[in-house]
Amino acid sequence: MAGNSLLNLEQKLSNKTAVIGIIGLGYVGLPLAVAFSEAGFKALGFDIRQRNVDSVNCGESYIADVADDRLSAIVAKRDIRKGEKLSLDNLWFKRTEEESPVKQSQL
Repeated sequence: MAGNSLLNLEQKLSNKTAVIGIIGLGYVGLPLAVAFSEAGFKALGFDIRQRNVDSVNCGESYIADVADDRLSAIVAKRDIRKGEKLSLDNLWFKRTEEESPVKQSQL
């Protein structure tokens, strides 16, 4: 059974039909989601911060490493979506981003 699941995953990765789910779209998660999207995958990102959800859905980046034009192009093609409600039922592998400590100099 596990072998079939791995073969199924390998096939989905090869033909780029796997949906990549990323929990936490901060300065690690958002660039990762964009990279998967630009590589031809659908990326579904989740974040507990409503302002981040709204920004991504409008194609406006809040991360310096992700330009607005890159993000808005991906959002326009619906290759990246950001959701408020978390559903991990169909995800084979889950990657979560821990809350990153903020340095005083970044405030």
